[in-house]
Amino acid sequence: FFFKQKTAYEIAQRLVGSEMCIRDRYMGMTLELNNQQRLHLKTSKTLSQCSHQFMICATLLCKSDIGMRQKLRPELKFQRTDKSIQRISWPEALKNTRTRQMKKSDYASKEKGLSLEIEKMRKEWMLVKFEMKPYLDTPYFVVSSLTQVIDRLEENIARTLVIAGSPYTKYIENEIQSWKGFLLRALDIIEIWMKIQKNWEYLHPMFASKELALQLPKEATQFEAINEMWTTIMTNCKSNPSVMEALFQGKQYEAYLKANAQLEMTLKGICDYLEKKRLEFPRFFFFSNDDLIFFLSREKEPFSLEPYLHKCFEGIAKLDLLDNSIRGIYSDNEEYVKFENTIPVTETIEETKLYRKVEDWLKDIEAGIYQTLQECYIKTLATKGQEVIQLQQIKQLHNQLEWSKGTEQAIEAKDLKRLSDSYKEKIQEMALIVKANETEMKQKEEIGNIIILNIRNKEVLDNLQENEIQSVNCFEWQAELRYYSIDKNLPEGRMMNCARKYGFDYLSNNSRLIITPLTCRCYRILLTALNAFCGGSAEGPPGVGKTETVKDLGKAIGKCCIIFSGSSVLKVDSFTRLFKGIASSGMWVCIDEFNKIDLEVLSVISQYVQCIFEAIKSANRTVDIQDSTTYLKCECGIFITYNPARSLSEKESIPENLKVQFGLLL
Repeated sequence: FFFKQKTAYEIAQRLVGSEMCIRDRYMGMTLELNNQQRLHLKTSKTLSQCSHQFMICATLLCKSDIGMRQKLRPELKFQRTDKSIQRISWPEALKNTRTRQMKKSDYASKEKGLSLEIEKMRKEWMLVKFEMKPYLDTPYFVVSSLTQVIDRLEENIARTLVIAGSPYTKYIENEIQSWKGFLLRALDIIEIWMKIQKNWEYLHPMFASKELALQLPKEATQFEAINEMWTTIMTNCKSNPSVMEALFQGKQYEAYLKANAQLEMTLKGICDYLEKKRLEFPRFFFFSNDDLIFFLSREKEPFSLEPYLHKCFEGIAKLDLLDNSIRGIYSDNEEYVKFENTIPVTETIEETKLYRKVEDWLKDIEAGIYQTLQECYIKTLATKGQEVIQLQQIKQLHNQLEWSKGTEQAIEAKDLKRLSDSYKEKIQEMALIVKANETEMKQKEEIGNIIILNIRNKEVLDNLQENEIQSVNCFEWQAELRYYSIDKNLPEGRMMNCARKYGFDYLSNNSRLIITPLTCRCYRILLTALNAFCGGSAEGPPGVGKTETVKDLGKAIGKCCIIFSGSSVLKVDSFTRLFKGIASSGMWVCIDEFNKIDLEVLSVISQYVQCIFEAIKSANRTVDIQDSTTYLKCECGIFITYNPARSLSEKESIPENLKVQFGLLL
């Protein structure tokens, strides 16, 4: 600035000494002499720059009366002023151009202010630094938060755009454009950094497992190259966290774009790989991509997978693992299920001990649960319940089988009162056991579930007796949920003209819902919907037990029912994965708050539901969902709950073809 001030001062001195008049022109400064001869001042800078520098210096000098007296001729008379030169008494030679010079001076002042603001922002950014943090238990670092940096960048970009729109930026336009370009490029780089870091953190745990890297050699090679580049960048950021230096540490923006594109290709390969794993073990469809990646990368650590088991097996809380073999499972209430055959986690191939794939021993667990429950049930039938039944789920099933059989015998023998009295005595005896202080809490919970079932059983017997029912084919008896042993002694639940085989999904000893006449009515409508190859729906205000009723019906039939909360934020991909999992695993799903889902997503759900039920009706073994063929188990079920508090217009906005697929519980 000293050079600019000196040049401007020399110009001012020559102008005053020669009694020249100043006339402005757009591209330069013209000096007019008294003899009307024009002289264009030529210096080391262009005329426009000299004029610009002169006005900046003249403004600064005029704001200081002491400086003006020292630098300009003494015949100039000045009056004291604070922030302007509006009250300066100009000599006669300059009176005609005073207004123009005042405007020029004001222009230069404001231009200087804008330039100082740009410089202030530049100095502030020299002090901004990234906050780094260690990444998990690795020697690598990642940026802890880029949100604050992005917010600051966007704020500075807005300020720079305001400056660029000012009419006082003619001579600093290049400086403003350069600074704006820097900010925009920095914002682009940080945004691409966020994408790269997110994808890198997503993929790094998976490729940390050598077993998974061997299964995906192409993706592993791509990730290894990007991993080396990214860790180097983060290491440099750790040693020099300055934002302005870290963002431009030799790598160009195009290189970052290429790296992110390669990560996207790697992610696509991973998604295809996960889809393949889900098709091999359908219950993986209920895992998010993150959880499934973690699950698959921990095949050498089965104990670390226990917190995720409830997502595919409702009743499993822990594994009984010894010497790399699974001997049984524990429920959340410490009930133990021992497998007939242990399930190995490792296998020996050519004298080499290797860990089995996670989906392989999970399939064995699923088959082992089914086999164990079925054998326990058959053994209970063979001994007629004489031996102590270890599994409470089978004990409840046997209790209902005995009740159904005894009730039909009592109807034919016209002896319902005696059977009702016997159940009354059973309930009283079990109630005394529950009240006893020496009874353990676990035993109280087990007996409590039997009491709930027997209370409903006694109510049914009293109702049959009151109506003088004399045939097992009467409506009052057929309308109740009854159990029978059918082919190969396997149980079956019947209600009206509906029949569903018992699923033998392990559901542990979770509490049962108190059964009322309204509950039975819900059971009838839901089972009738399944029998008609449709989905069941329950309508009612919040808190009345719609979802619990659907879930308790699943417990009565031995089917695991997944509760899926509906929301406007859910997209098509979430429901695509859900329906693929339901169709291929044979499980039930209850979509809660169904009317909260967006209309566009409901239209897609309607197509999925229609395809599944048409395939079930045609007894197909596969179903097409989103241009892919999925294996189909016909025992699957789809239910929804609905809140009528929504407005009528929202209710009518549900697609008509979806209304056909579901009924309403009134």
